[in-house]
Amino acid sequence: MNIGLGVMGVAELLVEAGLPYGSDGARVILGQSLSIIQSAAKEESMKLAEWRGTFPLYPGSVWEQINEPVRNAALTSIAPTGTLSTLLDVSGGIEPIFAVAFTRTTNEGHVLKYIHPKFVEIAKQEGFFTKELVEKIIERGSVLDVEEVPPKWKEVFRGAHEIHWRDHLLMQAGAQKHVHSGVSKTVNLPSSASIEDVMEIYAEAWRLGCKGVTVFRDGCRGEQVLTTTSGREKKGFYMSGRKVQGEWGNLLPIKLPDDAPARRFYVETPVGELQLTIVTDDEDKPVEVFGQVGHAGSDINADVEAICRMTSVALRSGTPLWYVVKQLMGIGGRSSIGFGGNRVRSLPDAIGQVMNKHFLGVENEQTVQSGDCHLDICPECGSAALVHESGCDHCQVCNYSKC
Repeated sequence: MNIGLGVMGVAELLVEAGLPYGSDGARVILGQSLSIIQSAAKEESMKLAEWRGTFPLYPGSVWEQINEPVRNAALTSIAPTGTLSTLLDVSGGIEPIFAVAFTRTTNEGHVLKYIHPKFVEIAKQEGFFTKELVEKIIERGSVLDVEEVPPKWKEVFRGAHEIHWRDHLLMQAGAQKHVHSGVSKTVNLPSSASIEDVMEIYAEAWRLGCKGVTVFRDGCRGEQVLTTTSGREKKGFYMSGRKVQGEWGNLLPIKLPDDAPARRFYVETPVGELQLTIVTDDEDKPVEVFGQVGHAGSDINADVEAICRMTSVALRSGTPLWYVVKQLMGIGGRSSIGFGGNRVRSLPDAIGQVMNKHFLGVENEQTVQSGDCHLDICPECGSAALVHESGCDHCQVCNYSKC
């Protein structure tokens, strides 16, 4: 006999009122709105009770104690309303706006750019709207450090990550006073938040009387539905002094200079001699691979080109060399060439062996592959040089021994 009448679009209501989320005025409006909803719901539930009777467990309940016969044991709750609010283009539940500008990743992997329509509307009404302003906000994902935006609207349009966690909790606690069931609420934290911060939030939520709370630390998941542009920039990383930017599905490899050193290798493979050219950076790390077997235009050369292109993309996108080598080495084809440590099983195996020997520092090819012995990653130095010998794992580079 429980129902869950609730709200959504509270953030847009506060924008219309010109009130920052988490402010005293915002809590007053939210409390008054939910109180009206709760009173109206109770009045209708009491009418239903006259017609159909109270809910089965009414005797002995808190409703009987205050002598209010109702049909429903619980009437109101605050649900996430994620899909519904998206359809109506408003914020979910009592959440603040996620950000003035952000990207949304769909289930199909499409990345959609978004700027809050209320901000555009107000900017036009107050005369500070320009296309350049919109581009700047989309680039930054925030209005806090944008000079063209008046101070009042900077506060009103603070995103979820720009609101202090205590203000998040005060809004939830204020709502809980006028809601029978739980309140869905997320406290958004920056990626710099600590374990102690999270512990303090849960403790404070309990002290304030919240029935539950969700804490989301930015970047804690490899794939997020909503991300700000600034958030994606923070998740960029550096490789050989150049920044590799992006998120899953939108990662861009580093661009190489016009002139770069390269090393050439010749390797016998089951399908002929492989001419392998490996371009390196200023630290002699491989960043691009080219290969050719026999004459250009053959199917074999198409395979070589595909393998080299994908290997190059992985290296230029920051994938560790040892991980790339591990994927290539050991791949077998219909036939092989050579014996023992000199055995080459396929084209990708040949490419992996060259990078393993000449760029990971594994000099003894017997460590790469000898009979059933295979290469693995050393937990001590990270080199692809760990082999299983005499019942124990042993690294041929740093002499690490599991035993």
